[in-house]
Amino acid sequence: MDRVRLIPRAAWTVHEMLVSLCVMGVVAGLASHAAVAQLRFFGGAGEILAVRAQLGEVGTIVAAVLWGVSPSDGEVLAALDSALEVSAPIGAAVVCDGAPGRVTIAAPDAADPSFAAFDEAPKPGDVARVFIADSIATGWVSVTLASAPNSVPDCPGLAAATRGWMLLLREPVVIPGGTVLRLARPMRLSLYHASDSEWYLGVRDWNVTAQRLNTIQPVAGPLLAYSQDAARSGLRFAYYDATGVELSAPINLALIAAVSVVARADSRRPVRMPGIKSTSPTYSDSATTWVALRNAR
Repeated sequence: MDRVRLIPRAAWTVHEMLVSLCVMGVVAGLASHAAVAQLRFFGGAGEILAVRAQLGEVGTIVAAVLWGVSPSDGEVLAALDSALEVSAPIGAAVVCDGAPGRVTIAAPDAADPSFAAFDEAPKPGDVARVFIADSIATGWVSVTLASAPNSVPDCPGLAAATRGWMLLLREPVVIPGGTVLRLARPMRLSLYHASDSEWYLGVRDWNVTAQRLNTIQPVAGPLLAYSQDAARSGLRFAYYDATGVELSAPINLALIAAVSVVARADSRRPVRMPGIKSTSPTYSDSATTWVALRNAR
């Protein structure tokens, strides 16, 4: 019987190579398409998150500045559609003891903030307000600090406080013990056009030494440009009375019970993602923050 000897083939045929190349091309194309789609998705998601983070910062900053502000006590200084100026609180403390031109208050204690809490230490030129009710008059009294606080080992009249701060005043008034002293400084929030041609939420804080507002600094953005159209402006403040009715310009500052701020921004780069519909290549979003003010009428 004749034996058949099989000789192994050393190479592919032309047809096999063509088929293999076609299959490899399809696989590579699918992989490339998937990679591009993933890069586009993550790039778009990053742009969306960046826009929302910018808008969130606006709301957080406005809410922090307005914390403790009382319009009925004259702490709202100006109210416009794109700017808001207030006397922002920096701290409060219980008064231990008072004498003409001098007051001792509880010093802040990180372990027990019951009697004093400050974001910043008082400085000469700061304005302090105390509510005094006596046989002569009832209401808020404003005094100006003539010195930085000096630490004292105790707080006369308030044994629970571990130590005190003594403050000299420019006015020879006597602040009775047991009252609450509030310190505040002017601060202005506004939408402004920066030198890089972008629009930002800017803050002007108070220069105690010069007794004026400092140069504006960007704190959040970029946002859309200012527009008189409330539905298009990058930042818009609106003011409401105690019944929820929006106040119209010129704003009666004493009637403000709540403030809303609407911030709008666009992504810096085009966003093309499933489920994101937009009339322009960039992603647009907005965020509204509401803040109720203290002691609103």
